[in-house]
Amino acid sequence: RMLGGSSLVGLSLYLRDHPEALDWGEGWSWEKLRPYFHRAEGLEGTATALRESDYGRAGPYTVQELPAYTHPLTQEFIRAARGAGLPWAPDLNTQRGNGVGLTPTTQRADGSKVHAYEAYLRPALSRPNLHVLEGARADRLLIKDHIC
Repeated sequence: RMLGGSSLVGLSLYLRDHPEALDWGEGWSWEKLRPYFHRAEGLEGTATALRESDYGRAGPYTVQELPAYTHPLTQEFIRAARGAGLPWAPDLNTQRGNGVGLTPTTQRADGSKVHAYEAYLRPALSRPNLHVLEGARADRLLIKDHIC
């Protein structure tokens, strides 16, 4: 257990859900959620497959294309998927994402990883109404007047 949770230990991949999976309830759709994706995203680097209009530029979570190098097994997987009839998907996070493609990453150009602690919690630590307890267990949340 650590501040930042699974974003520290998981892969540095950035995947939104597919648009059809988000279009399921009133007020809950790809188009309604898109501004929130953009608010979180900070597209960096040279985008060849990723279109700037599909991503936010100023959010705390770095998003960029994978480097030019891809592992030989990745290349073989893509070749096999294409051979099985899957189309090339230039950006898995958009409506163009049906098929097989490379996954954007949450790493900076220097290879360091962006995680939830760094993107969201650390900038808020100086707030007077926030106190972080490490190693504490919560049995319940107390909410009064919409404040937790």
